Amino acid sequence: MFHTPFVVSLALLLSFPLLFLFVPRILPPKHVEISLPDELDDLALFRRAALTSLGGGGAVSRLGVTNPRPKIAFLFLTNTNLHFAPLWELFFKNNEALYNIYIHADPSSKIAPPGGVFSGRFIAAKRTERATATLISAARRLLATAVMDDPLNSYFALVSQHCIPLHSFKYMYKTLFVKPISGPSSSSFPVHRSFIEILSDEPQLWDRYNARGKNVMLPEVPFDRFRIGSQFFVLTRQHALVVIRDRRLWRKFKLPCFNMYSCYPEEHYFPTLLSMEDPDGCTHYTLTRVNWTGSVDGHPHTYQPAEISPRLIQELRVSNSSYSFMFARKFSPDCLQPLLTMAEKGLETVNAKGKFTRHYYSDSLRSPVHRSNVMNMTGLGLAPRELGRGRGQVVSPPTINAFHAVEASSQPPPSLELAPASPSPPVDSTTTRPSAANLAHHMLGRRPPPPN
Repeated sequence: MFHTPFVVSLALLLSFPLLFLFVPRILPPKHVEISLPDELDDLALFRRAALTSLGGGGAVSRLGVTNPRPKIAFLFLTNTNLHFAPLWELFFKNNEALYNIYIHADPSSKIAPPGGVFSGRFIAAKRTERATATLISAARRLLATAVMDDPLNSYFALVSQHCIPLHSFKYMYKTLFVKPISGPSSSSFPVHRSFIEILSDEPQLWDRYNARGKNVMLPEVPFDRFRIGSQFFVLTRQHALVVIRDRRLWRKFKLPCFNMYSCYPEEHYFPTLLSMEDPDGCTHYTLTRVNWTGSVDGHPHTYQPAEISPRLIQELRVSNSSYSFMFARKFSPDCLQPLLTMAEKGLETVNAKGKFTRHYYSDSLRSPVHRSNVMNMTGLGLAPRELGRGRGQVVSPPTINAFHAVEASSQPPPSLELAPASPSPPVDSTTTRPSAANLAHHMLGRRPPPPN
C-alpha cells in the first residue's frame, strides 16, 4: 500500500503538465505594457513637438519659398511588411511637394524596408499590441514626429499596412482642403475640420467604459463624455497638437483593462479627447472604410484576391452621406497584384444605356471620357472632375490612369461636398444584410459586440 503523503505528492507532480496546459486559458493573457523609460521618452518627444509648434518652425528649412502649399502627412502604423508599398508608390507619384511619409514599425517584428518613397521614413518606434494603449502611444509618436519634421504638414492621416487608397492623391488633396471653416486670421493656412469618427450611442459602450474597473475613468472622463470611433483618422494640425499635449486623459486610458473582451483603448482615446476639446472642429466620421460583417476574433473582414474588382472599389468609396471614403481596409497581402493590374492597365466604364467599355490608361495615353460615364467609372482613383460641364459633352483629360486622374476642376464633384458635423453613419454596401442583432454595427462600420 502506498502511504497517503506519497500519493498526494505523486498526484501533484503529475498535475504540473496540466497546470501549464490549462492556466494560460484560465488567466487573462499578459499584454505589452508601457514601461517607465518608454513613457519618459514619449513625454520628451511630445514636449519637443509642442515647443516646435510654438516657434512656428520645423526641422526642414524652406528659405525662399514665398507661397508654400500645405501638406498631408501619411502616418503608417504597422507590425508587418508594407505589402502595398507599390500601390502607394503609384498613389504618391508626381505629388512629392504635397506629402510626407512617416512609419512606426513594431521593433519586435522583422520588417523589410520597402524602399522608394518609403526609404528613410521610419521613426523611432516601440512595441505595439492590438487592444492596448501601446497603439495610442504609437499614433501619438507619429503625430509628434510629423509635427516637428515639417511645419507645412497640415493634415495627418493614420493608416495601417492593410489599408489601400480609393482615389487619386489629387482627388484626396482637393477634397480635404476645399472647404475651410472660419479660424484665427493669424493662421498660416485656412482652418479645416478633422475627419474622425465620434459616436456616443454604440452598444456595449458601458462595458467598454468599465473595462478598467467601475468608476476608474472618473473624474476626468464621465460616462456621458465617453466616446467611440474608428482607430484611423485624418486630423488637422491643431488637433494633432491637442493629442500630443494631452496628459490628463492619457493617465486614464493607459491603465490596464480587467475585461479584455471590452478593451479597445485605441478606439476610445482619440474620439473622447477631441469630442471633449473641440467637437465642432470634427466631422464625426472617418474617411476609412471597414467591413465588420463576418468579423473573426475582433478583426474585420479581410478581402481576398478573388473579391478584387472595379465594382468593389467603387462600392467601397460610397457612403450614405455626401462624402466619399478615401481609404479602405482590410486587404490580404496577395491582393497587391490584382490591385496593381487594375491601377496600371485598365478599368471599365458603363454608359447610361448600361453598356460596358474597357479603357486602358498609361502615362502616354489620352482617352476621351463621356459625360454620362463619369459618375459610373469604376477603378482605383478614377473620378475626373467634369461634372460642371454640359451633358453629353466629350472631354479629353490628359494622362489619366488609375491613381493619376487629372481633375479638370479645383472643386470636388457635388457627390463629395463635405458633410455636416454629424451625418448619418455610412452603410456598408459591400456585403449582404447582417442579422438583426448586429445591424447597428454593420451600418456604422463598427466592431460587433462579443457574444453573450
